[in-house]
Amino acid sequence: MANPEHLKILKQGVEVWNRWRINHYSDDQLDFTGATLNNIDLEGAFLEKSNFEKTDLRGANLIEAKINESVFIEAYLRDANLSNAHLYKSDFTEADLTEAILYEADIRLANLSDSILTRTSFVNSDLSGANLYRAKIRDANFENCKLINANLSNSQSSGSNFKQANLSKTNFTGSDLIGANFTSAKLQETDFTDCILGGTIFALTNLSTCIGLDEVGVSRPCIIDFHTLQVSSNLSRSFLTKIGLPELFIDYLPEFRDSAPIRMYPVFLSHAWKNKDFARKLYEALIARGVTVFFDEKNMKPGDEITERLTRGIDLYDKMLLVCSKESLESPWVDRELNRILRKEDKHFTEQKRKVNLLIPITIDDHVFQWDGAKADDVRRYIIGDFRDWQDNTKFEKALEGLIHALNVDRVEDVPKSYL
Repeated sequence: MANPEHLKILKQGVEVWNRWRINHYSDDQLDFTGATLNNIDLEGAFLEKSNFEKTDLRGANLIEAKINESVFIEAYLRDANLSNAHLYKSDFTEADLTEAILYEADIRLANLSDSILTRTSFVNSDLSGANLYRAKIRDANFENCKLINANLSNSQSSGSNFKQANLSKTNFTGSDLIGANFTSAKLQETDFTDCILGGTIFALTNLSTCIGLDEVGVSRPCIIDFHTLQVSSNLSRSFLTKIGLPELFIDYLPEFRDSAPIRMYPVFLSHAWKNKDFARKLYEALIARGVTVFFDEKNMKPGDEITERLTRGIDLYDKMLLVCSKESLESPWVDRELNRILRKEDKHFTEQKRKVNLLIPITIDDHVFQWDGAKADDVRRYIIGDFRDWQDNTKFEKALEGLIHALNVDRVEDVPKSYL
């Protein structure tokens, strides 16, 4: 039963509670056992070593709360928000965290065994060493989480998202991983012994050091990309057959691995709206040659905030293709994009102590050569790709070859002949 004094003070609000806690701190556990605290606002509360066993915290606001080494056994935390909360070594055995939000939370060494984590979001959280044995983790989101040495054995993790998660030495033994997504996850010595796969996604990752792949069960074909197959050179024929690869493909896989793909820089395509016909043609040609391109009408969705989305695109993509037409060089949108990439170049120079060229200007008219804008010298110091005859397919393809060469990550730089 909850301590009446603790409960009375807590319900007076976080400010009153934190002041009381600071003045009356002791190692004795705070007791809220079985209390009804649904929808309570405890943002930033000092609640370390608290007992919330069987407590109703549905919809509670626990953002940035300090709750290390606390007990949540059989607690009700549906729809609760524990973002940025400190939950180190806390015990959530059999707790219901359905659709709770634990964004960037510290959950290291916590016990979540037998807990209900359906559609729970752990994005960017640290669950290193956590125990999720037999947890019901259906459709949960662990994107970009740390789960190093975590125990998810015998868990029901179907449909869960582990994109970009660090799963080094994570134990999935006996787990249901049907529909789980491991895109870009770090799978160093990850144990998949006796797991059930099916529609499971292994993309942009490395399975070379994974344990127990030959012992997995597969209910339906899985999804595995060429990058993963190329870097995971020791995958057995048994595993590849189980996950659905055709026998003929497996036979030729060693030859595919030996033929290294051409690596291309991803690019942000900056252009004016009036140049859409050219931009679309260039986009399609680059995509066909294996280049990843940010193109506004393909990468932006209804409801996106335009400036924020474009800024993020420039920050994430390695190079910027600037279409130097009269329309684009006089466009305030393109001017902002050009400012962003030039600042990005300066930042690289400051950090790496060397010049890094991130801008690739190309022209479809003569305007750039007479342009007297404030950034004219910044643009003209680059070699400018000539697409002025872009409507002629033969000349377009010739100009495209030069651009593809410039985007090749492994290209050998052309050294001009010395006349000294």
